Amino acid sequence: MRWNLTSQLSLWRFVLVSRITAWLARRAYLASITQWVMRRLAEITIAERTLQPKTDLRSIAEEWRRAFPKDHPIVEAGHDTILAEIPSHCALRGTGDVAACWRMMEYDRSLLRRIGGEFAVIESQATGGSKCLVAIRAKGAGFSDLRQAHESKSR
Repeated sequence: MRWNLTSQLSLWRFVLVSRITAWLARRAYLASITQWVMRRLAEITIAERTLQPKTDLRSIAEEWRRAFPKDHPIVEAGHDTILAEIPSHCALRGTGDVAACWRMMEYDRSLLRRIGGEFAVIESQATGGSKCLVAIRAKGAGFSDLRQAHESKSR
């Protein structure tokens, strides 16, 4: 595989920003600041990657995947839900802090709102796994039928 400086810098920036935002997200009293930061980061990504609104579910998920320097594979594509993995090492991995995970994922929720969808974390690395499992649906579909990771108790 050919080494690509632009890709490496993008990945390093992603890791650094993830660590900083994880620190913010772990402090519940900074929740409004975390939300603001995550939304601004999403706006920057939308502009940098020229992400566009989409109408069909598969296109929405593919557009979300373009936001990241590392592949986020789709593991299941159903009629109304796409399940994808986030394999990037999360700074919250193993902390048990699913509430912080929910605060950090404002980034993804903001991206999906602009692209035309909704986003939920089903399994979080915060609980100890090596990947997150996320659900993507079209805007307005909701997630009342799925148990989201932040609905379990934080340690």
